[in-house]
Amino acid sequence: MYSMASLILHEVSVPAPVRVAVKAAMDGPIDERRERLRSAARMLFLETDLECSDVKELLDLESSPDDRCDCAAEDYAMLEARA
Repeated sequence: MYSMASLILHEVSVPAPVRVAVKAAMDGPIDERRERLRSAARMLFLETDLECSDVKELLDLESSPDDRCDCAAEDYAMLEARA
C-alpha cells in the first residue's frame, strides 16, 4: 500500500512541526510508528483546515468505525513535547 506520508515531508504548505513529527514516525521504530503518525495527524488537523478523515487518509490511518473525529483528542502542547 502506498502512503502519502512521505510526500508530506517535502510539502512546504504543511507546517514544519508536522513534517518533523511525520519524519520522526517514519524514521522511528516500527512498533511506535502508528502512535507517532496519530500524533502527527492530530497536529496536522489542528494546524490546517483539513477534515479529520482527510488527515487520516494522508497519513495512512484508517478512520474510526463510527466515522467520528478523534484527531483533536489530545492537547497540541502535549504533542509538541513528544515530537
